[in-house]
Amino acid sequence: MKEREDVGTATQQLANAQQRLADAEAEFKEETDKLEASTAPDELKITEFSIPAKKSDIAVGNVVLAWSPWRTGSDGIPAPATALG
Repeated sequence: MKEREDVGTATQQLANAQQRLADAEAEFKEETDKLEASTAPDELKITEFSIPAKKSDIAVGNVVLAWSPWRTGSDGIPAPATALG
């Protein structure tokens, strides 16, 4: 008799735990859907503004010029001169 009561109690506790799990999963899904909707790119508001540069904020370092000769090969396709030999 006692064992039957224990089995019945355990079955009821299992059903309660499964219901709590289902409720928690539903709440989690609802909250994640809200978060995903609030961070959707279509929902973001972008405010555009410009900040003018001051002369004192602009600094030019070294200016470098690099040159690499190119030639058109016999097939008509340009390539670096070093590659054509």
